[in-house]
Amino acid sequence: MITVTSPPPRTWAERQLTAATIATAVCFVAATVWICYVLVHLGEPGASHPRDQLAILVYALPTAAAGMLLHAHRPGSPLGWVMLLYALPDVLPSAVEAPIWVEVSDPGIVGAALVLDVLLSAVNVTLIYVLPL
Repeated sequence: MITVTSPPPRTWAERQLTAATIATAVCFVAATVWICYVLVHLGEPGASHPRDQLAILVYALPTAAAGMLLHAHRPGSPLGWVMLLYALPDVLPSAVEAPIWVEVSDPGIVGAALVLDVLLSAVNVTLIYVLPL
């Protein structure tokens, strides 16, 4: 007779690590898509602005990786979330805006991207000042 046992319930630390992994993956996937998009459209007139913003990745991606490592080694540490929530608002607006700078001229889409940028920049700037505390 075959008995099927259910897996043990996931602990709080495992759920936190899974959520941190998803946030880090979103950050790295958005950065990769952004880089590929800029490389494909490198000679086009609007591509200079997203290309110049790629310097954000120099400090945003290591911050996301550090936040993920904090979750892996110290699951209860809130600093890992602060670091992830600092990196995501840096990468996501620029990755979303890259196609808008190059291809889109619809004011509704440009306005929605601007609102997204303002909201995520507010989170990012708040965390810049709160992080030392």
